[in-house]
Amino acid sequence: MPDRGEMTETFIAQIGWEDALRTNLAGDASARRYERLRLGEKFAILMDSPPGAADDPADFVRVAEHLRRIGLQAPEIYFADLQ
Repeated sequence: MPDRGEMTETFIAQIGWEDALRTNLAGDASARRYERLRLGEKFAILMDSPPGAADDPADFVRVAEHLRRIGLQAPEIYFADLQ
């Protein structure tokens, strides 16, 4: 199984946030992991959800996009790697 830490580093570099200050956030009851990213005056939250977990990240992306399309507030997803 690929190393999640290395995969996260690669993903962050691919989206141009490799110089971001990274802070771990408290987890929830799932297998997901969260980090706060700060790059200058820009902020983002990184969510890492390993494959095989109960929550499919593709569902999260679809719901967020749908809510935003109909004018409701939902997290804006800047980048996603659903593979």
